[in-house]
Amino acid sequence: RLRRALLLTKDSSPEAASKLDALSHDLLDFNTEEQFQLLRGLGAIFLNAGQNDRTQRVWREAAELQPDDLPIRLQLFELAVATGDVELTRFADTEIRNVAGEDSAYAYFTRAHLRLAEAGKDATEQELDGVRQSLERATAIRPKWHALNLLRADLHLYDGNVPGAIEQLRLALENGPAAPPTVRRLVDLLWSQRRYDEAREAIS
Repeated sequence: RLRRALLLTKDSSPEAASKLDALSHDLLDFNTEEQFQLLRGLGAIFLNAGQNDRTQRVWREAAELQPDDLPIRLQLFELAVATGDVELTRFADTEIRNVAGEDSAYAYFTRAHLRLAEAGKDATEQELDGVRQSLERATAIRPKWHALNLLRADLHLYDGNVPGAIEQLRLALENGPAAPPTVRRLVDLLWSQRRYDEAREAIS
């Protein structure tokens, strides 16, 4: 039964999600590690289907099962950032700092993101300085982490520095995966600057 369930976590079809969701209501048939794997896989299926609330629910359940698992907490944080959910950002930030440590690159990065999320579009220069300080501390530990480039791009856009944001998005793609959202952001900014040849090159 577990083997069948794990195979379902690799299937992104609505039918697989429905079957896995039914299994998630009867998790006592599985041990803790098996429950964790099933919930994490179910969350990924929900995420691909755009069902962010259900993704958050099952990933939170998975995190409760594995108090020291950092990757599931990072996934929750990424979901929070992608959806603009400040409450979830706070939750994931606390969880990540508890697991990774207050002086880790992860902790400084999530704290920087949280400060930016809480400040909102009307962030003051003092608030932005706090974000930059956390970002600098994370960079000192992991200088080529692509997530830091993405956050720097956000800060440049706060300052109206579109060329700076473009450069950071390019570095994010060099240092990390060619994530479609990052590529789309880069293309949109290049297009806004009438740098059409570079935009086409970024797509290819």
